Amino acid sequence: MKHKTSVMIYGIIASVFAGLSLFTDIFETFNAEVLFSWMGYLIGRLISLSVLIGMVKSLLKELLD
Repeated sequence: MKHKTSVMIYGIIASVFAGLSLFTDIFETFNAEVLFSWMGYLIGRLISLSVLIGMVKSLLKELLD
C-alpha cells in the first residue's frame, strides 16, 4: 500500500510540472505581452471615460440648478 501511495504522489508531481511546462510553452508562442498591453490600455481608457462622464454630469447638474 505504501508503494502505491508514493507512486500516486510522484504521478501528481509529474502532472503538475508537465502542466507548468505546457503553460509556459503556450505563453511563449501566444505573444501574451500584446494582449495584456491592450487590456491595460483599454482599462485605462475606461477609467478615464468614467471620470470624464462623472465630471460632465456634475457640471450639468450645477448649470441646471
